[in-house]
Amino acid sequence: MTLREMLASVDARYAAGAMPAERHVAQLVDKVADADDAAKVAGAMAKFRALRLSRVSSGRSSPGTTLRRDGYLGENALLMFISACARDSADPRRAMDVAIRVAEARHVHGVRVGKTALLALLARSVDAGQIARVYEIWRAVDPPVDVDAVCADAVVKALVRIGEAGTAEASARVFRDVGVGIGEETRRALEEAIAAEERGKGEEAEEATPGDGEGEGEADRVVVAGAEGEPEGTEGEEGLR
Repeated sequence: MTLREMLASVDARYAAGAMPAERHVAQLVDKVADADDAAKVAGAMAKFRALRLSRVSSGRSSPGTTLRRDGYLGENALLMFISACARDSADPRRAMDVAIRVAEARHVHGVRVGKTALLALLARSVDAGQIARVYEIWRAVDPPVDVDAVCADAVVKALVRIGEAGTAEASARVFRDVGVGIGEETRRALEEAIAAEERGKGEEAEEATPGDGEGEGEADRVVVAGAEGEPEGTEGEEGLR
């Protein structure tokens, strides 16, 4: 069956007064091939969550059913959805944006956000804005997920991967100032990225003509928003806030 046919089949169940099972949602996720598919399945997940909660609260679930009383999908639902969104090689930014929106609206879509899913989102984020959003989710999830060395390492590594060496360096510095370090492998990758960036700037300066670069020198925008316990003296610095 195509995704369109599967969505119609699920809607037919609702129309008949029957509640689909979690496996039906998993089958929809398995059909995701691009950002458009991901958006449609995200909508189906939100509908499933809302109707499941309604069914449980009204006492209409049958004895012995596996409906979770909190209305959430299984532990791996978000991780499966992230992996499905990553299949879109044509427009990965838009596909991952859908995955991040689902994590941001986790209570609407009925997904649990744990450290494994957060790491997967950071590893697949394609720009600094997405990394910032995932970091904010990391800080806000309940039950809490510690902003620890694993988090710092993943954030810095993701920023290096997308070519944001300066922001990665500033973020690593602020993480360090609040007592959270990064791994040796990530530190070496960061140093190499900074060195490559400096070489590139040197080559550009040699090729520049008088008058080029006017108005430059302003700090890059902040991309990873602040943490409690922000150290003094970081104002105006790019990176973690």
